[in-house]
Amino acid sequence: MKIFSGRISRRKMLKIGSLSLSVNAIVVLVLAITMLGLGLAFTKGMFGKLQGKLEIPPPDIPATRDEPIVLPGDTVRLEKVSQDFAMSINIYNSEKSREYVAALDCGSALTGPTTNVLTSPQDIADGDYVPFKLLVKGGAFADSGTAVCVIYVCYATEATPAANTVALCHAAGEAGTDAVYDQKQIVIKYG
Repeated sequence: MKIFSGRISRRKMLKIGSLSLSVNAIVVLVLAITMLGLGLAFTKGMFGKLQGKLEIPPPDIPATRDEPIVLPGDTVRLEKVSQDFAMSINIYNSEKSREYVAALDCGSALTGPTTNVLTSPQDIADGDYVPFKLLVKGGAFADSGTAVCVIYVCYATEATPAANTVALCHAAGEAGTDAVYDQKQIVIKYG
């Protein structure tokens, strides 16, 4: 009686082959599901950072005496109007050192411009420029469209509380008073 014959029947070979194939298939399937999970987690993490606020890159050109307001571009594109977005502008002061404030006016495209645009006054030294940030609340624009907006830079008054300076600058810009230091147009495409 032989315990091991050295030969394996064809039938046993097929069974061993099919078992080997199914183990390989399971390993590949587990690896594929793991990689898919890691890819989805990475994608969710990257897009999760953009969920809170959209940041428009600041202009890389300094403001000068000849061009006192420098914008991040002639046109800004907003994909989601429901998100807050921040826009930086460079403002140059060619007068004595004083405090300035900025306001954004987009006409009827921006609902309640004095309440949806937030900024704070900043001191700018004579002959210097500073980056100035405007924060526009989500939902300030309608569903979709294009608006030609004006950014007003005004002299901030010491008697006015900081919360009202944007509203006063906006009103001064519409009225064309001497309180406006300078202004510049920008096109905002939203939605």
